[in-house]
Amino acid sequence: MRTLTGVGSTPLAGVGVARWHRPADELSLPTRPAPADVDVEHERSRFETARDEVREALEAARTRTADRVGDEAAAVFEAHQQFLDDPGLVDDIEDAIDDGTPAPHAVASRFDAAVDQFEAMDGRMAERADDLRDVRDRLLTALLGVDDVDLASLPAGTVLLAERLTPSDTAALDPDAVAGIVTATGGRTAHAAIIARALSIPAVVGVGDALDTIKTGTEVLVDGEAGAVVVDPSAERRAAAGGVDATVRDDPVETADGTPIEVAANVGSVTELDPAAARGADGIGLFRTEFLYLDRETPPCETTPSRPQTAPR
Repeated sequence: MRTLTGVGSTPLAGVGVARWHRPADELSLPTRPAPADVDVEHERSRFETARDEVREALEAARTRTADRVGDEAAAVFEAHQQFLDDPGLVDDIEDAIDDGTPAPHAVASRFDAAVDQFEAMDGRMAERADDLRDVRDRLLTALLGVDDVDLASLPAGTVLLAERLTPSDTAALDPDAVAGIVTATGGRTAHAAIIARALSIPAVVGVGDALDTIKTGTEVLVDGEAGAVVVDPSAERRAAAGGVDATVRDDPVETADGTPIEVAANVGSVTELDPAAARGADGIGLFRTEFLYLDRETPPCETTPSRPQTAPR
């Protein structure tokens, strides 16, 4: 048994079998032809067709995420649509195509430059680089004709390992099948982490290069409270985590002499209310108000919540 450390993103624990997700391996660019051999009109048409395809996919992802965890978490896909139509990105890509660059190479080059620019910033802005990667990878998937990895159909009890997960990747996951998420990079306020919390999937991010030492098929415990990833956990450690089959007990809690005890949840957003209630919370014990400010451009408004607030019982 050994333990890797990272940043706890979803304060839950789960046990399952590791499975790697490496989408970058499937998006390698073909050999770039000479500019004189590029059909500019054809490449422009390919780019526009890919944008239309991605626009439809983003709208579908937004609708699906809103239905599952609410409009607040789904708003990330509106930001992705803005990246898709950003004149600074689109014009540069079209200019590159006009100069004889194939559409996939033009997309990769321009988006990679934007990713580097965001990653050079500090804090939350650096984490927005994953949103750019998400849009880039969607465009390249469409342009290269690569089949999407079906993250929605992972085997039950999967602990998903990845260098990073995009918001689209995370929104596609089935929380009933995925026992946990572990990534080498990322932070707690990244959009993928926010969606994982909304789905109540145990998650630890920012583990670093040590994550590569875990092989597919290894049993892994993900402790999102402690920010720990335990490889080949002992029976005692596994039992303490509860595992993916842990039973929710909804009975009232009281001391031996009959004094009632309130079981309260620690929440950071409105999307965590329903999962807390489903796990037996009587109310909110700690509300992390700072999180209301981390993933928005303007302060939250008390009179106009992003969606109707349903308090736990």
